[in-house]
Amino acid sequence: MRDRREPDIEDIVSSGLYLLPLDFEGEAILTVGMAVEFIKAGARLVVNCAQVQSDTGVPVVSVVYDGEGDPNTILKVYLG
Repeated sequence: MRDRREPDIEDIVSSGLYLLPLDFEGEAILTVGMAVEFIKAGARLVVNCAQVQSDTGVPVVSVVYDGEGDPNTILKVYLG
């Protein structure tokens, strides 16, 4: 990780446009674009950590809906 560099903002937005339209509100395009840029740079795993959870103590869960299994079972731990 020592040699990792932050991608240029233009590259991040361009990569984010691969999956989201430019007028999509919020910072989602930056989050997606940054992940794509890291993958292009050779990352084998991307972890998106939410600062909100550590600041508020409220769990932030990212769930992937890719058509496999039942991802909602992950939420049962928090809703039970």
